Parts: sequence; C-alpha cells; structure tokens
Amino acid sequence: MDPAQPYSPGYAQRLSALGAAELGNVMVEMGDTENAMLDLDQEALNDKRRRRLLDHEAAFLVYAGLTTLQDHPRSAAGAVGRPAMTPQPAG
Repeated sequence: MDPAQPYSPGYAQRLSALGAAELGNVMVEMGDTENAMLDLDQEALNDKRRRRLLDHEAAFLVYAGLTTLQDHPRSAAGAVGRPAMTPQPAG
C-alpha cells in the first residue's frame, strides 16, 4: 500500500500532524505580528509622552524667561517683550 493514499494506515495521523504543525506556524507568525504591533503602539505612546514633557519644559522655560525679563527695570520700561541691549551690571 502507498502511504500517501488516504486509505493507507496512519494517513489521518500524518495529515493531522501536518495540520497541527502548520497551525502552530501560523500562530507563531500571528504572535510575532501582534508583538510588533504592540511595540509600535508603545513607541507611539512614548513619543507622545516625550513631546508632552518637552512642551511642559519649554513652557516652563518660556515662563521663567518672561518673568526674568520683567525683573529687569530697563527691559520692562524701555522695550516691552525685548531684552535690554546692554548688559546689566551685577548687584
């Protein structure tokens, strides 16, 4: 008897084993794909977090710079929104 024929002994077991192996390969590929998608989602979230952090830091620095400009009488009285052109003496 030819082992490749459907009526041969063990044909169903061999076919079942091949099907199970193929299913296993598909499941591994699906897992790899889902893992890659999750990695991309995590990277996108991290990028959003970094941008928000940079925005907050930039806003703080701008605010700090504006409040520092208001502390100098020449820049506040003479040119609103612009720093003084001459260096201020310390003390």
